[in-house]
Amino acid sequence: MAILHEATLRQHQKRIPKILDLVTEGRNTYNFIWQIGTAGRELKKTFRSIGDGKGALVKLIKEKLAKGYVAVKSIPIVQAKISQLSPMNHVNSWALSESSLQHKNFKKQGNFIRKQMTLMSEKDVVEYDNIFSTLNNKAYTWHLWAAAYTIHSGCSDDGFADFRGWLISRGKSVYENSLSSPDNLATLGLKALKKSKDGESFLYIASTVYEDMFQKDIRTS
Repeated sequence: MAILHEATLRQHQKRIPKILDLVTEGRNTYNFIWQIGTAGRELKKTFRSIGDGKGALVKLIKEKLAKGYVAVKSIPIVQAKISQLSPMNHVNSWALSESSLQHKNFKKQGNFIRKQMTLMSEKDVVEYDNIFSTLNNKAYTWHLWAAAYTIHSGCSDDGFADFRGWLISRGKSVYENSLSSPDNLATLGLKALKKSKDGESFLYIASTVYEDMFQKDIRTS
């Protein structure tokens, strides 16, 4: 058994803590355990996905904090603001992409998105992937391909896919302005545009997170 997340809460003027744990017991089983006191009774609920377990943990933590409990330990899962990304839709999809831009390094940006996605439910991960695919297909235009070709002095079909992954990762404004007129890409500067060849990693974030979390191919969902 491994503890994935833990929070210790205590009521005002009461010494007995309530410990909330999300633990894994096997590859596909996640248990949410609410323990009253260090050796007290336990309430246990089992989930089939880590996303659903984290969602339940966040909900209970917020309910307890609203009732006057105080956190004895830090609760990073709450700080991740899972509720702001659920339900997943175009607004929250763009919000996630744009929040990730605080990291200038592509690897760190991708890791940030992955971390946030592990807090999502199965349904939200699938919807994020669907939205990303829609945006990707919409950006499949001859005008943008010509722009990518000019930037890199050549651009294959795979290279253009990487370019579109990069474009989506730049946020809503850059994406929509570029679709409106590829000439708007010039405002980003040549140095930034040259990095667009490294956008492949953004294409598979949802599918790899989904497979890791739910042990199945996202295409079968």
